[in-house]
Amino acid sequence: MLYSAKKIWIEVTAVKNVILSQLYGLRKNRTVFLCCIGAVAICTAMLAMTTEWTGTRTASESVASGSLGMVTLIIGPLIAIITGIICADDFTDKTINHELTSGKMRMQSFFGRAVLAVTISVITTITALFVSLFIAIKIYGWGNTVTLDSAIIRILLTFIPFFKLSCFGVMVAFILKQPYGVVLVFIGIKMMLGIMSMKSTSSILMISEVNAGKLCMYENYITYGLNTDARFIYDQSCDPELILKSVVMALVMSAIYIIIGYHFYKNDDLN
Repeated sequence: MLYSAKKIWIEVTAVKNVILSQLYGLRKNRTVFLCCIGAVAICTAMLAMTTEWTGTRTASESVASGSLGMVTLIIGPLIAIITGIICADDFTDKTINHELTSGKMRMQSFFGRAVLAVTISVITTITALFVSLFIAIKIYGWGNTVTLDSAIIRILLTFIPFFKLSCFGVMVAFILKQPYGVVLVFIGIKMMLGIMSMKSTSSILMISEVNAGKLCMYENYITYGLNTDARFIYDQSCDPELILKSVVMALVMSAIYIIIGYHFYKNDDLN
């Protein structure tokens, strides 16, 4: 028992060292930093544009009408860039070969990069959504169409599909071993899955970023009064069935992505 605990601690320490090494490398890589800033700018601009296009007057009215869900659709490329750089960049200059010859095991090398890539991807994407939302509030004001709490909860729920998408990015990165090739493949496959998801509500197709958009949507009802215009009433709560399906699908697909990614890395001759 003591030996097992000691062995686990050694493995965890080795993974931590890989993570720290990658973090040190990211400090010198401006691409990820610039992509994060760009993501915030693009999300903010898209939220503002959808607010103008839909003719809504406040940020809450814009969020209720689906603008936040539309913004989540542009997150995919950001995740692809982050996972591609963290997981695949060291293949191009053979750094990963030197790392393995210095005593690191492939499992340690893989999970050190995978954990860091998924963590940074999820934190960055959710932060971009929060920042864009609060900038929109500063510009348009919040209003009273829906509560701010309900919007915050919906953004936090996007952790589920973004975690899954990050694991997908890790898998593609370790298969292709080319950072920007990851972006192209990621966008192509996700666009295809996105189109499929729009055509079906099946949980089987909830493997694209469209799932994040669905989690950000509000159910609405239309009421009519005498001599008054139609009025929308929005359901503030999130659909429990959708959340449950999203969680189950995220756990299953994330596990599959990580297993496939590690399988390719474990059997790669690294030439």
